[in-house]
Amino acid sequence: MKPTRLELANFRSFSDVDLDLPDGCVGLVGVNGGGKSSLLMAIEYAVFGPRGRSHGDLIRAGEQSMTVILTLEHGAAVYRIRRAAGRKTTLDFECQDGDAWEPLTLGTAADTQALVEQTIGLSRETFLASAYLAQQEGGTFTEAAPKDRKRLLADVLALTVWDEAAQAVAADRRAAQTEEQTLAGRVAALTERVEAAAALRADADTLTARLADADRALADATGRVIDCEDVAGKAAAAVEVWRRAQQDVATAEKLAAAHRKLAVEAQTALERLDGERPNLAALDALALEHAGKAATLAELDRQEQARARAIEERDRLNAEHGWLIDAARRHESIRNELDQKRRKIDNDPHATCPTCEQALPDRARETALASLAAELEVANAAVSDARDQAAAAGRKLDAVVIPQPVPGLDQLRARVTEIQHAPSERAAASARIEELERTAALLNDPGYLKHLERLEADEQAARAALQQLDEPEPGATEHSHAALLTARAAQEAARTEQARAGQDLARVDGQLRAAADDAAQLDQATADRSQLAGRLADLATLERAFGRDGIPRWIVETHAIPAIEQEANRLLNTLGGPVTQVELRTERELKSGGLTDALDIICHTDTGARDYLTFSGGERTRIALALRIALARLLAHRRDADVRLLVLDEPDGLDTAGMEALVDILRGLVQRGDVDTALLASHVPALRDSFDQALIVERDDEQGSRVVLA
Repeated sequence: MKPTRLELANFRSFSDVDLDLPDGCVGLVGVNGGGKSSLLMAIEYAVFGPRGRSHGDLIRAGEQSMTVILTLEHGAAVYRIRRAAGRKTTLDFECQDGDAWEPLTLGTAADTQALVEQTIGLSRETFLASAYLAQQEGGTFTEAAPKDRKRLLADVLALTVWDEAAQAVAADRRAAQTEEQTLAGRVAALTERVEAAAALRADADTLTARLADADRALADATGRVIDCEDVAGKAAAAVEVWRRAQQDVATAEKLAAAHRKLAVEAQTALERLDGERPNLAALDALALEHAGKAATLAELDRQEQARARAIEERDRLNAEHGWLIDAARRHESIRNELDQKRRKIDNDPHATCPTCEQALPDRARETALASLAAELEVANAAVSDARDQAAAAGRKLDAVVIPQPVPGLDQLRARVTEIQHAPSERAAASARIEELERTAALLNDPGYLKHLERLEADEQAARAALQQLDEPEPGATEHSHAALLTARAAQEAARTEQARAGQDLARVDGQLRAAADDAAQLDQATADRSQLAGRLADLATLERAFGRDGIPRWIVETHAIPAIEQEANRLLNTLGGPVTQVELRTERELKSGGLTDALDIICHTDTGARDYLTFSGGERTRIALALRIALARLLAHRRDADVRLLVLDEPDGLDTAGMEALVDILRGLVQRGDVDTALLASHVPALRDSFDQALIVERDDEQGSRVVLA
């Protein structure tokens, strides 16, 4: 991985950056607080995102959003990562295809981030422990617990591939064991079927005779069902004729009784009409009175509502007028305070800043006076505007007119409430009279009287027809139905027996056909099981080779650790100091006896060997730098990562000679081809000419930070 271009918009102290990252030993030089760490942080942020969940502390003060774009080379491809944060946070991943960019972004930001790390073969933890030494984080590797150091070293060496291989082999072994168990069960089953094949022929003869008996039983049962269905059908028909005749009699009786009852109701309605009609005139008068008074009440209610709205508007305008007067007074107070500050600075050559109370030089004094003059002008405009708005509100308040209360409204409302049911009562009474008149009219209708006579004649005819029928014997239908059910049950039992006998015979025939193949399958299964036993032995050997004590341990102890120790010792001799040699020990003796895995850092001096953590801060900085650079060199040659970048941000604890030696070390890494770009951030101006290329970071309060090529 090699970053080639960095573009920033509103990232921390940078408003706009478009920087081509040069090759070689590059210095990032500038005063403390200028933005050097922010520029390096942008590289980490572009690749791995924020360290926490929030992007807010990364957006430049006063801005609402930011954008970071990093272009990098990896392998034979060029990629571009774009992150934006603000109201919406986005992550885009692209690959260069000629003059165009092919999108690689996935459905979610988490999936896209996983794809980025998979593509470059690197996690944030491994990057920070080897190729990127952030400010005050020099001990990410050396200060970690021994087990964490060993895990970080495994990540740098990509030893997880051996864990994955061991897991895959273990999965294959478990699958082979399952397959072997399946084969063992198959051999047992085949043996049992082969041994049982001799008895299957006798079973087939018995089942053939059983099927013939079932066919005869089914034919007899079917004949009995046909006879019983004929008897049950005749009995059911006789019962249905008798039931319908009884139903006709009941229907005729109900119709005749209903119409006789209606005639009685007509006579009663004729008598009630004389009592209902006089009440209708009184209800008409009340309904007319309600209609007139309701209309008058609606109009008076509208007048009362208009009066209430006028009162509400007066109260609102009165409150608004008071608030505007208070606002004018507040603006006048602010204006007077600003004027006092301006006069104080203008009349006193030794005046201090009204905000921070520090002395004001001439240029700052002019700037402060100009700023106060602008604020005073705004305050004067605010006072004038508030006064105008208060005057306008006062005029609106004076223009509000409150109508007089409506007299007699409560008495009118009470009367309308008292007679409010008159229209509905009048309509109900009118409907009752119309219904009574229609019912009474039946007594004068010759057609209705003839209809009543026909209904009575139909009732007599239905009774006569019922008397001519023979009543069915009690239980005849139930007896015939029970006999039919018994016959059908016997038929179904015979059919079931026939099906079972046929299925059993088919099953035995199938078993006989399969028996011919069982012997050959048994031989094949036995051979497969023997071959699988050999494969299980091979997989067990591979699982041990790929495990922790196999190839990964051999890589760490015979290749990686000697290479790290050799490079770190070379760098320590260049950086100077009492430590002449570092040793990485992968095992530690337990107090209870035996050994345990570890990765301890033992440092040798002229006075003996000591643990890394017993040294002072400056010496630990030299040791940590030597080990980190050795790790970065190892990471740079890892096939899937190929990190061609080494970043060191203000390594603390080194004097001027140590920093110069560090620059020589970085230049040597570039010259040997271990990295393409070694980027060192420092606030020491004297180092500017020591680099192949220097990037100057400058900052002012208004424009923020910017990068200038030296």
